[in-house]
Amino acid sequence: MVIINFILAIDIIYTAGIGGEFLGCGCPGEEGGIARIAYYIKNTPHQLLIDAGGIFGKNRFVDSIAVTNLTDYGFDALCVSPDELIFGPEFITRLNSVAPFLCSNVRYSGAPIAREYIIKDCNGVKVVLTAVIEEGIISGIKDLEVSESEKAINHIKSLPEIRDYDFFINIKNGRDRTISIEKIGAVKANWSRRIGLLRIEKNNLKNTVTFLDSTIPEDSVTRVKINLFLDYLHSLPAQKVISDFPARVPIVYYYNNEDDSVMKYLLPTIVKRYYGMVGVTYIKKTEAMPGLKIKGEVYQGLSSDSIITFLNEKIYQAIENGGDNNVQVVYFPNINCPECERYNLLLKAFATANPEITVVSSLDEVLLERFYEVYCVPPEKRLKPIIFMGIRYLGQEDISTKNLYVEGKIPWLKIYGIEK
Repeated sequence: MVIINFILAIDIIYTAGIGGEFLGCGCPGEEGGIARIAYYIKNTPHQLLIDAGGIFGKNRFVDSIAVTNLTDYGFDALCVSPDELIFGPEFITRLNSVAPFLCSNVRYSGAPIAREYIIKDCNGVKVVLTAVIEEGIISGIKDLEVSESEKAINHIKSLPEIRDYDFFINIKNGRDRTISIEKIGAVKANWSRRIGLLRIEKNNLKNTVTFLDSTIPEDSVTRVKINLFLDYLHSLPAQKVISDFPARVPIVYYYNNEDDSVMKYLLPTIVKRYYGMVGVTYIKKTEAMPGLKIKGEVYQGLSSDSIITFLNEKIYQAIENGGDNNVQVVYFPNINCPECERYNLLLKAFATANPEITVVSSLDEVLLERFYEVYCVPPEKRLKPIIFMGIRYLGQEDISTKNLYVEGKIPWLKIYGIEK
């Protein structure tokens, strides 16, 4: 904080829409990544550091590592948005001990999901931070309650420790992401791969947004951490760190009594072994012999001794062939990329013309790293958007109608790190 003509001035750095891009996307003009965020933070004077929401992507392993690293830079608040609830409320509550998550109007199982407010003393200036999620945005999460934003904020303002503040800042996540400074102004942060600097001066608000492109160097210490993380990531079993498994194998088991040993013991072992890749649905049929249904075929009369070997073989075969839906095209888009909408249309037309092949998109950064590694994609071509089609891959410069064809099969067993 500085004093200008005896009037307060505060500089606030804020990030938004990181979207799990721990490494950045490498897109020209929008490289992004936390190493550039770290450089900007270290080289830009500020009194407050806030993430306005949208930190998480699609991989809980990467997201938890990214959050832990972000706290090293002194973030005062990480605002919970609907994106942060992608892995369930428990994921946030576990990370609360290592990161200053902030959410003022959401409760889970009767308790606040994160800190309801944060009070900061900026060299004698009292700043109150709150964050709300717009009502009606979140649904279908058991025991999660989103209260009315205004009511939640008014309750916080009534607390004795909140009174006599100099600045009251509220971040709202919903259809828009908005940062509001009471009685001064507000800015929207509906973007990614940028970083903002808010300056409150003479009761005016100045907002400067900087693209995290190649003109912003990477922080060398953070880059070393990233390289160590990648080495560690590659040393782990792939299926332990992937969150998105496009090639999946659903199994149906028909049973006729609750003491069925296959249901109670053997199938849970299979699900645990192929975590994320295999799911089992149990259906009771008292009039029929127990049986397994895999890829449309029903198998009965299997002994307990042979069922594990049988299932392993069937699961290997199914995954090798792209799972239950024959997934042979995986598209990793670039978030907020105007060109990617055109690629979406091209892939939609391809899928319509080839109904026997399933086309999926994924935002899982670890899954993408696995594809890079298995396909031996050179470092300079490890950029999004990228499409993997059978044994081929298409970088952005190669994506066109004439190049959209499948040759061979995606080596799913290698992608998932499964050995027969």
